[in-house]
Amino acid sequence: MRPLAYGLQNVIPETAKAAWGCRAILNAGCVDIVHDRKDMEIPDESAVEFKAWLRDVMSDHGWVDVVAKRMKGNRDDVESLDRSNFHVRMSTNSSYGYLYISAWMD
Repeated sequence: MRPLAYGLQNVIPETAKAAWGCRAILNAGCVDIVHDRKDMEIPDESAVEFKAWLRDVMSDHGWVDVVAKRMKGNRDDVESLDRSNFHVRMSTNSSYGYLYISAWMD
């Protein structure tokens, strides 16, 4: 799998079947996905389940939304979600305004 242009770097394994990443804006706990700052790699069309899972995780009141409300822009902690063969990692990377998110399917 090729490296994604956006998201947390070096967290997605080369063996992933599908991957998605973005650099979002984190403002007072709200996540704003910038449409030209995301990237997706799904080499196999059987990854429809990944897209559905990703929509759920990224939806209003989904995992990303809930966790982002407690994140601080001056920290480099990485938040993780692992459900079966689906994974998400996100961090502000001490950026004071950006939120880097990467998700993948084993």
